[in-house]
Amino acid sequence: MTGLVEAVRAKVGDRCLDKKCKKDSCGVSLKSVPQPYLIIDLDKLDSDLLDKSQPRCDYLFVADGNRNGGWVVPLELKRGRYDASEVVKQLEAGRKVAEDIVPGKTKVRFRPVLVFGRAPHSAEILELRRSKIRFRGSEKRIESMKCGEGLTEKLIGESP
Repeated sequence: MTGLVEAVRAKVGDRCLDKKCKKDSCGVSLKSVPQPYLIIDLDKLDSDLLDKSQPRCDYLFVADGNRNGGWVVPLELKRGRYDASEVVKQLEAGRKVAEDIVPGKTKVRFRPVLVFGRAPHSAEILELRRSKIRFRGSEKRIESMKCGEGLTEKLIGESP
């Protein structure tokens, strides 16, 4: 274990924690995710980490891992159509929170994820494919998955 979950919990407290990743009839399955884990509802995060007027993603999934490090996953859930540039801004906000709450020397695997209900327009797909989120000097492309799919599948095989 990395101790990542305990370190993050100490920084954010319990008021913003949730037991599931679901909003507006769109969510992800947490079956077989790495243990232990935290789900931080960024709408409930009551701190100076996010300005209330700024964009924010829905959740930040944080999990302890093995010798390869823990997991940090900003999640944006969109039941209907979405604007890719807005999704990128929301996931960037999740990245910023992650950089503030994850201890600097902790080895983590970072993966920004869009969860969607309706098939996007081709222009939105292209913009998302071109977009990357930079976390600690490494750029990661945005993964996407349909509402109801398992988060574990997006985590398997990812390297730090």
